[in-house]
Amino acid sequence: MKIDGKDASGAEILTYFLTTSFRDDPDPAKGEKRSRLNFGPLVDVSQIRIKDTDHNGLPEIVDSWDQPLHYLRLDNKRDKHGYKRELYSLGEPGKTKPIKP
Repeated sequence: MKIDGKDASGAEILTYFLTTSFRDDPDPAKGEKRSRLNFGPLVDVSQIRIKDTDHNGLPEIVDSWDQPLHYLRLDNKRDKHGYKRELYSLGEPGKTKPIKP
């Protein structure tokens, strides 16, 4: 997926959808984006840590070690809506093993 013309990772896409206002009549001065649905932002950005960890101009929500949070949808583990969703941190760099989906 592209955000503002840039290729975005899963962590960047998650941050975008949680922190952006979507309106049917958006105000670009407020950073609102056009959508048939009126919603967002879904999180208060003053309550979370955000950082551009890969320096591509797209921020990510980060954990206590400034590592981006990851979002994963697993099709083989279904919830009542049909999907298993995971939001996770890789933990302290050098102290944890990467998660393999």
